[in-house]
Amino acid sequence: MDTDVLISGGGIAGLTLALKLVSQGVRVTLLEKRVRESVMYKGELLQPKSIEILDRLGVLPAVLAQGWRIPRTLIYERTRSAKGANGAGLPAALDYEVLPEPYNYALMIPHDSLKAIVLAPALQSGLLRFLRPAQIVRMGERRGEVMLSVGGEQVPLRASFLIGAEGKFSAFRESIDVAVKKQQYNHQFFTVTIGRPESLRDATVISEGGRFIGLFPLPDNKVRTVLMLRKGDYQRLKGEGIGAFHREYAQLAPMLREHVEQLQDWQEIQLMVPLRLEAERYVNSACVLIGDAAHSVHPMAGEGMNMAIQDADILGSLLAWMVRSGKHDEATLQWFERIRKPRAMFVSALSHMSALAYSYPIGMAHAIRAHTIRTIAKHPYLMKRYMVNISGLGMAKETLVDRVMQMGLWSPDRVPNTLQTPIDWFSEETDYPWLYQ
Repeated sequence: MDTDVLISGGGIAGLTLALKLVSQGVRVTLLEKRVRESVMYKGELLQPKSIEILDRLGVLPAVLAQGWRIPRTLIYERTRSAKGANGAGLPAALDYEVLPEPYNYALMIPHDSLKAIVLAPALQSGLLRFLRPAQIVRMGERRGEVMLSVGGEQVPLRASFLIGAEGKFSAFRESIDVAVKKQQYNHQFFTVTIGRPESLRDATVISEGGRFIGLFPLPDNKVRTVLMLRKGDYQRLKGEGIGAFHREYAQLAPMLREHVEQLQDWQEIQLMVPLRLEAERYVNSACVLIGDAAHSVHPMAGEGMNMAIQDADILGSLLAWMVRSGKHDEATLQWFERIRKPRAMFVSALSHMSALAYSYPIGMAHAIRAHTIRTIAKHPYLMKRYMVNISGLGMAKETLVDRVMQMGLWSPDRVPNTLQTPIDWFSEETDYPWLYQ
């Protein structure tokens, strides 16, 4: 059994890479070890860069038909002086519409729906061999040789390139001897999808000190909810009974009371344990890591799935070009790491800083966080830079001047243009630079 590219892992990273490759005439074998879809929560928020990529792959109309458009995120910071709806004060609005059209919005879509949309045209191409259940059981001594287990049978395979897209606990990563750095946090999350009040139409974040709840609308009158917990709270709440879970939600988001009280079984509620992971390298010989296998980030900004899609887009273009050109050397393959690692580490650092901002229930930290968010929302210059970073459409690296402005110590309206650093917008030329060499 031969193939151009072998992908281990049938999640959104592997599926997007497969679709990108077959759309350019590359033969792909995709392995998925699970017989059924995982019941564990996976990402559902598509950022603008991912929407752009899905558009280029021809699946955006189907995605839009099954998704919920998010034009902005409302952030409520509860303080003692807060007044307004639910005692949370007036929100700061982080607005995607400051970004250039047509990718000036985010989108919520059920994860399994997105996977099915991406898989269908890849299978229809006739170039994808999708094996399930299947996994790599042994790496061969020669470049590109592996032994697979397919439905319990041993099958040898040779591929020009081997891709690990198995997630944060990647056996593929271990087999190619790539070390990782790991960082844990002082908090965890409950996540569950419940009924959505008609009034809840924007992505909404409500926080109070070290407490936090995120509400992200889905189609079919549903909402994905994410509730931050301190370490130890999970066992305490379970010990108190399901009513304790209801109270936690109702205290921060009273509009959800009747919907959350319909949950009567802890098995409907998932515990998320955030883990930041960074692989020391993404490329080793003919092997490449993408998605969470290469970089698992804190879920605060909802970037994990989007980073995987962006990995797949860039790697897919590079591999297709290498197959067409007959190039199989590691030096050329290093283009992927050269482009993606700095971007991934930038987003990982931003997600980490966001997590720290909500991790500590210290009064001063809460006040600084609330003031910073309001300042960003107030000034178009700061808002655009913030949204560019979240969107994946570019990078706006923060300078000392930016941080001073975010704290409200210097108005962007009074800052000379010479001190306002330009945005590094991503384009085809920066995404696929080998095509322009």
